[in-house]
Amino acid sequence: MGSRGQLQDQRMNELSQSSVTQDGFLGGRLTITQPRTGHRSGHDAVLLAAAIAPNGPNLCEFGCGVGVASLCALHRLPTAHVTGVEIDPELGALARQNALGNGYADRFSVVTGDLSGEMADLPIAPASMDHIFFNPPYYRHGEVQPLADPTRQQAHHMAADGLDVWSRRAASFLRAKGQVTVIGPARDLPHLLAALSPRFGDLRLKPIMPRPDAEASRIIITGQRDRRGSVSLLSPLILQDGAGHPSIQAEEILRLGHALALSAAGR
Repeated sequence: MGSRGQLQDQRMNELSQSSVTQDGFLGGRLTITQPRTGHRSGHDAVLLAAAIAPNGPNLCEFGCGVGVASLCALHRLPTAHVTGVEIDPELGALARQNALGNGYADRFSVVTGDLSGEMADLPIAPASMDHIFFNPPYYRHGEVQPLADPTRQQAHHMAADGLDVWSRRAASFLRAKGQVTVIGPARDLPHLLAALSPRFGDLRLKPIMPRPDAEASRIIITGQRDRRGSVSLLSPLILQDGAGHPSIQAEEILRLGHALALSAAGR
């Protein structure tokens, strides 16, 4: 990991326990340390991890934060290794700490880097990854007012061409026929398709609905490098029934760590 990463981890170990929380994911199968304030991971990270197909052992998460999606993926995929890329060194240090605490330090590595910068700054070889996944920042600069919390600002805002940059990076790092999986707000669908469709085909869209009578709040998209065309809209995942109780499928994914298969049948 090198002296820089060790110093970052030491810095995080010196944080007061009052500045972080210990949160359970996958029904308590994972215990995650994350900042008490600022950007915090939740259901989106678990859903993203559930949608990753086991198409190869080398995975990469862009913007891994404290490592929730990566660790959920590793829990389900026993032969996988994840490289996380995180711009915030303190979150990256927490991700390493979480990997160690949950027994995945040998299969999860974190590099500090800016995906919008020069590719040479990231120690990831071109065409080396089987699957890249990410939950990109929700807003482009200028859409909403800047946030007062710098970590939330960095996690939720990206440059106007940010999605295109991340898509281009994904295509470069993926091997032939490698896959990309993305989760984002449903309202962001036009931007996501505009960024992904020039480089990925066989795009499959899975809406996530909070209730049967609600509009989709999130969308998961998966695609394949070296394919062109073909967009499939799959049946939605509904998180709660009409009475507000978790659906069976949502419970299986969020609490038990089951896969969310993005097949053409929507199963």
